[in-house]
Amino acid sequence: IGGIEKMSKSKKNTVDPDDIIATYGADVARWFMLSDSPPDRDVIWSDERVQGASRFVQRLWRLINESAEVGTTAAAARPAAFGTDALALRKAAHGALDKVSTGIEKLHFNVCLAYIREFSNALGEVLARPG
Repeated sequence: IGGIEKMSKSKKNTVDPDDIIATYGADVARWFMLSDSPPDRDVIWSDERVQGASRFVQRLWRLINESAEVGTTAAAARPAAFGTDALALRKAAHGALDKVSTGIEKLHFNVCLAYIREFSNALGEVLARPG
């Protein structure tokens, strides 16, 4: 991926998304394109930013898998049975869901992805605690 300048066919500096998809996968390409810029701005492609998106998508998958391994029982799924971490995480999840829903309605996808990052940080902190 080239230097930082506006993409233009006449300058022959366009980026073929197929190359990024082949190297990093479609999830990373989507995450990068949506998280990098608001819809009204041009996306500035760089290897470092795409690699950062790749690291985050891998981290997100890891967190989801770790969460699934923790599991829960039907009795523990009731908020009254939640511990402090579970209540905080539930609050963070509901807050993120509300903010993401609002962002989608307003077509602010980059902001939605920032809220997903926020929630993933909260989830990572809870999963990193012993116990």
